[in-house]
Amino acid sequence: MAVGTVKWFKPGKGYGVIKQEDGNEVLVNSETPLRDGARVSFELVDNQGMQVASNVQPA
Repeated sequence: MAVGTVKWFKPGKGYGVIKQEDGNEVLVNSETPLRDGARVSFELVDNQGMQVASNVQPA
């Protein structure tokens, strides 16, 4: 599992960005709103050639 911080999340749209510990950023889609600044763990999965966060949980 990767770990990072929610950089921003748009609840009305259901997507946002997580900044990983290594500084890279990944897109996250979630029906459950995520709080900006929250520390989370997640799995990286390939979605049409792009790395995205999946199974996001509080860290």
